[in-house]
Parts: sequence; structure tokens; C-alpha cells
Amino acid sequence: PNFYQTPRMPVSLCPGEQVLPVRIETGTAEEAQNALDDARARAPLGVLVVTVSGTITVFRAPLMLRSRTCFVLRKGARVVAAPDCTAGELILIKDAEYVSLQSAAGIIDGAMRAVAGIRIENSGKVHLDGLSIMRCGAGGLCVTGRGKTRYADGVSLTRSAVSQCGGS
Repeated sequence: PNFYQTPRMPVSLCPGEQVLPVRIETGTAEEAQNALDDARARAPLGVLVVTVSGTITVFRAPLMLRSRTCFVLRKGARVVAAPDCTAGELILIKDAEYVSLQSAAGIIDGAMRAVAGIRIENSGKVHLDGLSIMRCGAGGLCVTGRGKTRYADGVSLTRSAVSQCGGS
């Protein structure tokens, strides 16, 4: 039996903080990025809670998750590389903090292209949970931290699987 129960925790960091829900169905990474950027413009210091229920297809640029973003892939949701994908990664977290990426049976699929599934650069307080990252030729998860002088600023990965990826 599965004894683990996901804790019920608020997504806000401080009392009274603005939480802005963003729903994304099916589209390109560019369209999804525009929705995220528009929401961030409306709530510059708020927490974006992004729920994806369809397929996001990545062509030229990755989906970039910025600080204070909770990104949730619903069951059956996917972030996939297009057949002519030229992006270096499907999802990029760069110069960010307080980012979570979680899935309820969603998939990050590189479709055997030379892309990384998720790339994290110079970021901290990032949590990845329940992800299925597959078929990414440049690696499933690539992390470059903030250096050895920073502590308590890590990246955590729980209950996730990386398969058929280069470098993993």
C-alpha cells in the first residue's frame, strides 16, 4: 500500500500574498510563455499557479519558469519537443527561486531530439516532484547551481523518473 500522502500546503510564501491561477491547455511553448509573462506582468510579486491540462509543444525556445511559479502538469498533460525542435531544453529555470514543477502523471518528452528535458541554471529553492522525463538526447535533468558559497538554496527531485535520456 502507498502510505505517502501529499501534504496540503498553501502555495503562498507570506500571509496576504497574491496568488494568480493560470490555466494552459494545448499550444506552443511560445503561446504558453506569453500567458505566463502576461500573468507575471499583472502580479509582479505574486505566486503564479500554472496548471497544464493539454500538450505544450516546444519549437525554437523553451518554456521558461521564472521566480515564484508553481507549475503543475495534470494527468495526461505533456511538454514535448516538436519534430523540428531547435531549443536547447524543453523547460528552463534560470536565475530564479521559489519554483516548483510537479506532475500528476504528466510527461516531459524530448521525442529523441538533442534537447534537455529540464535545465536549471543559477537558481535555488527549486522543487521537482512526480515528473516523468523521457527521450531527451541531451539529458533529462541538467543542473548548474549558484556555486559553493551558497547554502540552503538547493534543487530537490522527488518521486520522479528519467528514462531513455542521454547522460542519465
